[in-house]
Amino acid sequence: EMGLLTYMALVAVLVRGSTSDLAKLDAPVMKDFIKYLFNTGRNDFSSGQLNSEFFPLEKVLEDMTADEKSAYSDKLSMAQDFNAKYRVLDNFTAEDRDELVDEFMHALQSQDVRSPAVSDWNEILDRDLTRSVLFLLPPGWRYLLADRVFKKTIDDPVKWAILVNLQPSNVGFLYKTAQHLRLEHDYFNDGQESGEDLFMRSVSWNKLVEPYIGHILSQRWKIQIESSLKTNEDFSIATLVRLPACGVSSITKAYFDNHGLAEKLKRGSVLSQLSEARLYPWFVISNRYMGEKLKTDFLNYRHIVLSAPLDAMNNIMADTTTEQKMEILNSFNLNPIKVQELWSQVVDSDDDESLAKLFFKVGHKLDIDQLAAFYKHKFTHLYSSRHELEAMWVADDSYLPWSHVKFVADHHINNPGVIGQTDLINLGKFVAALSPSELEAIDDSYLTFDTVRLIVSPKMSLRQLCIIHEKMLIEEINGEREVLEDMYPCLDLKIFGQTSHVRVKNVNPLTDEGIKQLIKVSKRLNPAQMAVFREQISDKLWDIDVMSDILIHNPAPFFANVGTKEFKSKIVDLRDAIIRAGIENLPAIIENVKSMPKRLLTAWLEAAVPVFETGKLDVNVLLDRPASLRAHSTDDSNVEIDLISHAENLDAMLPSLALSGLSCDMIDKIPAEEIIEVISTIRYRNGEDDLIPSNTRKCLVNSVRQYLELKAALYDVDISNEMELLSLLTTADIRAIGPEILLTWGSQTLTTITHPEVRMEVLLTIATAYPHLYFHTGATLQGITEMANHLFTLLKDAKKSEVDIVVGMKNLLPFVSAEFDFDPSTVQLYVKSILDLKSKAVCMPSSHREKYRRMIISGFDSSDTWDSLDLVDLGDLLLTMTKDDLMKIPSTSVRKALPQLVSGSVYGSTLPEIRGFLEPQIYTDACALWLNDGYGLERSEGIDYLKAWQLLARWHLSGAHLLNTRNNLRNSQATPRRIVKRQTELTIEEVPDIDYRILHSKVMNFLQDRYSTLSTEEAAKAVFIISQTQELLGNGSLVAMGYDPEKEKFTQVEVLELIKQYRSDETKPQDVEDKLNQLALDSQVRLIQKLVKLLNLSPAELGISSESIDHVNSLSTFAEEEEFVATVKYEEVDIDVTKAEPVSNEDLAKEISVLEQEIFAASILKNPDTILLTCNDLLSAGMSTTALTAGDIDRMSVKELKNCMEYLGTLRYGTRQLPIIWKAVHKKLFKDVEKVTPRDMIYLGNLLPAAVKENAKFLDFGKPALEAISVLGSKSDLGVEEYLTTRTLSSQLSMKEIYALGRMVCGITTEDVLEKQLLIKLLPYIGTLECHVKPEVGSLLYSMLKPGLDDQALTGKSASSIEEMGWLMGILPAKLYQNIPASQLSQFRPSAVMNMRTMNDLSAKQLLRLSPQAASMVETPQIKALNLSKVRALRSAAGEDPKLRQSLNAIVTQFERKLAAIVKAETEELGGNEDLDLQPDDMDAIVDDPTTPEPEPETPTPEPEAEPESEPESEPDDSPNSQPSTKGDDDGAAFAILPSVWLLFISFSFYYVIL
Repeated sequence: EMGLLTYMALVAVLVRGSTSDLAKLDAPVMKDFIKYLFNTGRNDFSSGQLNSEFFPLEKVLEDMTADEKSAYSDKLSMAQDFNAKYRVLDNFTAEDRDELVDEFMHALQSQDVRSPAVSDWNEILDRDLTRSVLFLLPPGWRYLLADRVFKKTIDDPVKWAILVNLQPSNVGFLYKTAQHLRLEHDYFNDGQESGEDLFMRSVSWNKLVEPYIGHILSQRWKIQIESSLKTNEDFSIATLVRLPACGVSSITKAYFDNHGLAEKLKRGSVLSQLSEARLYPWFVISNRYMGEKLKTDFLNYRHIVLSAPLDAMNNIMADTTTEQKMEILNSFNLNPIKVQELWSQVVDSDDDESLAKLFFKVGHKLDIDQLAAFYKHKFTHLYSSRHELEAMWVADDSYLPWSHVKFVADHHINNPGVIGQTDLINLGKFVAALSPSELEAIDDSYLTFDTVRLIVSPKMSLRQLCIIHEKMLIEEINGEREVLEDMYPCLDLKIFGQTSHVRVKNVNPLTDEGIKQLIKVSKRLNPAQMAVFREQISDKLWDIDVMSDILIHNPAPFFANVGTKEFKSKIVDLRDAIIRAGIENLPAIIENVKSMPKRLLTAWLEAAVPVFETGKLDVNVLLDRPASLRAHSTDDSNVEIDLISHAENLDAMLPSLALSGLSCDMIDKIPAEEIIEVISTIRYRNGEDDLIPSNTRKCLVNSVRQYLELKAALYDVDISNEMELLSLLTTADIRAIGPEILLTWGSQTLTTITHPEVRMEVLLTIATAYPHLYFHTGATLQGITEMANHLFTLLKDAKKSEVDIVVGMKNLLPFVSAEFDFDPSTVQLYVKSILDLKSKAVCMPSSHREKYRRMIISGFDSSDTWDSLDLVDLGDLLLTMTKDDLMKIPSTSVRKALPQLVSGSVYGSTLPEIRGFLEPQIYTDACALWLNDGYGLERSEGIDYLKAWQLLARWHLSGAHLLNTRNNLRNSQATPRRIVKRQTELTIEEVPDIDYRILHSKVMNFLQDRYSTLSTEEAAKAVFIISQTQELLGNGSLVAMGYDPEKEKFTQVEVLELIKQYRSDETKPQDVEDKLNQLALDSQVRLIQKLVKLLNLSPAELGISSESIDHVNSLSTFAEEEEFVATVKYEEVDIDVTKAEPVSNEDLAKEISVLEQEIFAASILKNPDTILLTCNDLLSAGMSTTALTAGDIDRMSVKELKNCMEYLGTLRYGTRQLPIIWKAVHKKLFKDVEKVTPRDMIYLGNLLPAAVKENAKFLDFGKPALEAISVLGSKSDLGVEEYLTTRTLSSQLSMKEIYALGRMVCGITTEDVLEKQLLIKLLPYIGTLECHVKPEVGSLLYSMLKPGLDDQALTGKSASSIEEMGWLMGILPAKLYQNIPASQLSQFRPSAVMNMRTMNDLSAKQLLRLSPQAASMVETPQIKALNLSKVRALRSAAGEDPKLRQSLNAIVTQFERKLAAIVKAETEELGGNEDLDLQPDDMDAIVDDPTTPEPEPETPTPEPEAEPESEPESEPDDSPNSQPSTKGDDDGAAFAILPSVWLLFISFSFYYVIL
């Protein structure tokens, strides 16, 4: 380890050169020069004003009125008070600033220039730089001065683009370059073409950087505004398409015409690359300015028209031919809703061959009804090509709606009840759609190895695979069984351990090919299998080919017990394995590395990044900067685009892949001027989904402050508070830093930033933060609301347009308190183009949800008008809708949109680092906790939010049931239920014994299938039965709604519309609603009765018993309606059935049950508590399945629930929902089962923690069940006692057992079963278990592990060693904590803090450095006996947690009251005339254990952030932040007052009387 570090440091020193190569630098003169550049330069905000307009910052205050100054002063005071109490913001002295400047100057002076052109840096920077010298500047200097001194350095915008492309993650430099081009506009525009346009066309497209490109174009260059352009300046469509929605929307008719956009927008090759959301604003303005031309010249503008709403698209495409529409479907990757719309317009084409090819390409995007129709009428002659469909739809693990897979599979089976070998071959990989019960019914003899090879696919679940594996015929060659690699997870544990007599090819004995295959499927292995396999390949782990495969597929579990020392020693091997994997696998490796244990990522950085003699990290190495960007490089601007070539050419260890492992110790060593690029690269590597851990974020905040202090020193700007310090931020800084880190400061500070343009830009950046970031950072509901209101006011005051306001507010708009009334087109633009999926997962209080709902309805009209595309566009925003809103949505729209609604929903995702929790929490729970300020889920706002989500999720479930009507029909077998007959009429208030809806659908399908074979008379009778039933249904519905069918004549369509309108009336009586549902049920029963007799259908054909048919025939229907019809006078018409006109199947299908289907569809959506859910429904509902109720599960058939048991075990549940689901599943499936089987335990998965908590004896803890136990151990720490009691031997636990027990090891309380040396060997693994043990258990474990503990961790010398210890850092003896530097406390995991007996073992400085997440785990017993300094330190560390903050405030208040009482008593005794001089340490000694349990209020009243509890401004020890020079770390515990202490009171001052 040290050899590598020493070698790399030596190389770095040698590369830097000797002092003889250094150019001269006059630091004071250079500092003055930089100050001059700042004062005379323009800022990079929207206004582009001179910095001298704002600095010194007193100028900002001069422009305020007296009232504004007073209000600002009050806010400033509150913000300062808040920061002093609740944030850990290091103070900087003048000496600190001077040191920063010295380091900054040294970075330049120490460069090895080796060029005669550079002898004096002052001269070089004072005149025009050459391109060669530009590359010699240190990166920090290049960034800080990019828009100041680079004038005419590079004369070609393309070369500037190359420089930007060399550092794609450096967002700040992109903005600096854009500012340079903005300021030097005339230089780069020679009249032939725009320099800015040339630059943008040359900058590489990157999804993560694209928003910043759009921001520059629209908000800095303002290329969409005519007045911002120079004469004859123009931009290409390649640049214009990068404008964001607000930029496109602000294009005027004059601009549109003057710049020839009508012609430019014909460039389909450019525009078709945009998403539909990005294209929609272009459609809006094109439709606005071209209108009819979009229709007459459709083919040239089709890429734009296809982004239009459905009605507009259909209108424009009205004259488009079928062939053109088919070509569009072939050429464009359209949203499924658009595909469905166009498909409906081409499906009647006579060109069956073209239609067939089109089906194979887009069939998976069709609506289930369209899929059914095509299969029925068009697919027959394509049956021989069915395997093409299989290859395109199910050969991989890409997403496909379950309903569609199931439908296709069912239609490739001759008889759903009996699946033969031919069926299996016909199905191919569509076997993935067969339920466990269907697979179990397959004859074993059909499952030969060759057949199984054809049907197995990645889409199959573990249970499906294992059923097939257990049933398939055993074929042995040379005494070995051949098993498909997909089925390896089904093999017995002994086979993995090479101890089974059963030989399996490549697995037992294990071959190189077997290792490769097992690594590929390792994500499906259970923890016990993984542990045994890992042990088998331990001696090959670092083989380059093995490691390469591991990195490509699943590195995390293979490194479970790799120690940091071993990992550091193998860092070169790791790098070589990445190179071996090749550039094509690099994206997968980059993503997989993120999942590796953080201790190893930290170790990677410690081993790979050298530290200079100055104590600073080599950031060139850290960020894997290409050679041409390193300060000591040549003039070469070429770059190895990929990291593989970079690693090979520079012998780099690729530490940039491990940036999420940055420790605070390393962050402290990053030069101040380079921290912005480091943060930008961290965010770039993390992507959109990954969080910055709270300890890293906290340290990065202080590094940003250090950077700003450097700027203040260089620019000679006086700074007196945090708000003034933040005023030195630029747009480049702000956008590179991003919202997640900025949120750490809190609303008080951010809304009080002195510089108005900085404040605006910071809030605009905060507005881009996804809502879930609020749950992890220092943002409270009150704080977010304050920032939203402040930004909204700023935008309104700036006279911004509606579109600019909604774009600027983005994710903060839901929190605005004021009413807003936007134009419908603005609302549609906001929803369709500005908000993405994660932005739509809103988390806001009920009053704001109602206001947001009104806004949506104002933009999209009443919900009864919504089409399927509207629903998809709204997505998770539907959570703001009321039950009546959801019920009014047309059922057809719901059915078509449902697959996208559930697959795109964010509410079911899990989020790490939720305050107070070790485990990730489901999104909805995290939101409810945040709304309640951390006070549990059972508070008003949190509960209201969870109810809103429950409503939406259950609506999804109902929609899934509607979607699967055909699938459930085909696979249904009526489940016996209570027979309900009330006065000879059916009622849907109780569940009947037959699902009449499914039975009715079966009968109607038989009618359609047999219609062409009926005689003329039979056909006429069928038509008469249907029309008569519809007449009864229609007239009955009219009467129920208050109409008189005799006086008012309505068509069937009109009746249907009346029913829809009536249902949307929120004031309608419930009895009428019930009557409508009753009539729909009557119509179904009537048709079943009549048509079963007409078609002579048998019970066997219908899949029900003869008793059920008899029961149906005994029921009375339409009694009142027939009586009414009998009294109505009709003109008699004789029907000659022999002359009845034939009716086609299609026409008949359109006539059948239109009214009843709509009524029942609405009933399904409105009454989820009455529907009979199936496994198909659950699989189609996605994460919304977690909203199941006990009633839902109770109504399911045992067969359906058992089929879905494994699926339910894969879902993540909220803490309130999990026990409900488990109890219902147990009652339904295991009521009479004494002990569950090991295999079922594995399938129960995430339900196991609730199962073991409810009744551990129900689970199998026998040693043969070790695989099942390992699944439990990966999810719960309960059950180890039950396991130990089942062991027949009293021997100590083996390595295999410890791995399998997982977190259950945390529950072991005796050393009898633990072997000391084995524990020491497994220490890296043990440290990951996140245990929470009793103190006596902690002491036992420490005594056993002590010989193997790493001194690097115990002395705090290595952050990775501390990370490796994990929770074990919390069980150390108190005296050992004194050896750990305060800066390393940030590496303490939350579980380590949980295990500490008392926080008093840590000094105030150490407490101050705890991460916010770790501090949030502190509990009341742990803070007893803390003195005032420590309480305040802990309060600052936990300042992001409103709940803990309030508790600690109460303790501080008790301290102060007792202190005040003592002071008062002493001053009275002394006559009030003596000076009392009490020092901070003396104050800590005054009060003995002030902690008292704080009663939790009925309703939480969290401390208002804007008005923090006031403390005397004159108290020097008000915050630990005011103690930069505290002597040592040993503050000591609180103790009783000693007699000698009273002598200190003689010199008390009136200062403490005031206190």
